[in-house]
Amino acid sequence: ESSQRKLMTFMAFLCHEIRNPLFVITSNISFMEDNGCHAISSDAQTQSIQAISQAADIMLRLVNDVLDISKLEAGKLELQEHEFDLRETLHAVVSSNQRLIQHRHAGAVKFTPVIEGDTHLPARVYADSVRFLQIVYNLLSNANKFTEKGEIQFRVSVVDDVAQ
Repeated sequence: ESSQRKLMTFMAFLCHEIRNPLFVITSNISFMEDNGCHAISSDAQTQSIQAISQAADIMLRLVNDVLDISKLEAGKLELQEHEFDLRETLHAVVSSNQRLIQHRHAGAVKFTPVIEGDTHLPARVYADSVRFLQIVYNLLSNANKFTEKGEIQFRVSVVDDVAQ
C-alpha cells in the first residue's frame, strides 16, 4: 500500500511537471499562429523555436524518468550534469515566458525580469541544464497561472559564498 501511495504521488508530480513544458510548447505555437510567420521577426521566431525545443527536451527527460521508475523508488536518480550557457538559457526562458504572460493576461499582469549583474553571472556553468530549465519554467509557469493581476517579478543575481 505504501508503494502504491508513492506511485500515485509520483504520477501526480509527473503530470504537473509534464503540463508545464506542454504549456510552453502550445503557447509558443499559438503565439506563432496568431501573429503569422510573416509578422514575426526572425529573432522572435528563433526564440519561440528555442523555447519549444527546450520544453520538448524537458518532456523527453521526464518520460525517460518514468521509464526508469525503479531508480526513482530506490533514490538513485542521477543528474545529467554538463556544461551549458547560463546567460543564454536565462534570457531564453525570460523571453519565452514574457510572451506567454503577455498573451495570457493581455496587459493585466506586468512581467519584470531582472537578471542582476548579468556581466557577473558565469557565462558557462556545469549542472543539469534540463533540471535547471524545469525548475525555472515551473516557477514562472506557476507565477503566470496564479497571478490574475499585478506583477510577476523574476530576479536572478549572483550571491556571494552562501555556505558560510
